[in-house]
Parts: sequence; structure tokens; C-alpha cells
Amino acid sequence: MSERTRRNGISDDRMNCAVVLIDGGSLFRAATQLSLEIRCYRKLV
Repeated sequence: MSERTRRNGISDDRMNCAVVLIDGGSLFRAATQLSLEIRCYRKLV
């Protein structure tokens, strides 16, 4: 195992990774309720 591997066998790279799933409709409604304007949804990708 490499130096970057932790005791539990999961590497630091994997430990620092997160996946965020956003529902477009929910995002739009939340932004509307908070009086926010999302000008470019493509930049969120």
C-alpha cells in the first residue's frame, strides 16, 4: 500500500471526494424562495 493509504485501506484521495446530486426543479424553487437569480445553470455542472 502507498504512503497515502490510511489504516482502513481507503486512500486520502477517496476520503476527500464528495458527490452532490441536485434536482433542477428543487434548485429553481429554492432559488425563487430565497430571491436568488441563477443566471447560468451550466456553470453549476
